[in-house]
Amino acid sequence: SCSHGRTAAAAAAAEPGAEGTVTGIDFCPHARDLFLVGRDDGSLCVYNLHCDSPLLRFDELSLAPLRSVLWSRSRAGVFWAVDAANVLFAFDLFRKMHEPVLRQPLDSIAGDVPGDGDGAEARPVRVLAASLSPHHARSGRQGGAPPVLALALSDGQVSLHALQDEYGARPSKAAEEARADWRRKLRELETFAA
Repeated sequence: SCSHGRTAAAAAAAEPGAEGTVTGIDFCPHARDLFLVGRDDGSLCVYNLHCDSPLLRFDELSLAPLRSVLWSRSRAGVFWAVDAANVLFAFDLFRKMHEPVLRQPLDSIAGDVPGDGDGAEARPVRVLAASLSPHHARSGRQGGAPPVLALALSDGQVSLHALQDEYGARPSKAAEEARADWRRKLRELETFAA
């Protein structure tokens, strides 16, 4: 069954004029009520479908519009954002709750599109969109291949990048305990935001 109503969080996330225009959205595969919203003002928010206000806000994340927001398919507290200035941001809520754990310029990945030979200058290649592969363990093996970050570039190319274990590997037993602690923190945030 499908509901066409809007939750309070969806209405707040889409509120015109209150914040920048929504440029990216992704649901958390580990907690079905959570979703990320990226905006053209460079801000990023974590929402719960049942709360009026964001659980977390990163208002001054970037001076450039966000292009994509992605929740890790294998790590509950990890999510990503890519902005129009070709900067990749990685968040790990187990390590830092209020700032990214990584800010990685992607200029070396993107480079420049050469001019047309008639005096036109080279123009920078921009990341237009990003996507994460699912994390599947190989049959009969522990772990499997790491997740891959795919970047769609303005020159028509796709750039693929295997994620380091700290961002893509399935969590260990200790991390599973940390995930339970993360769920407790989220409940505290929900209570605080309500």
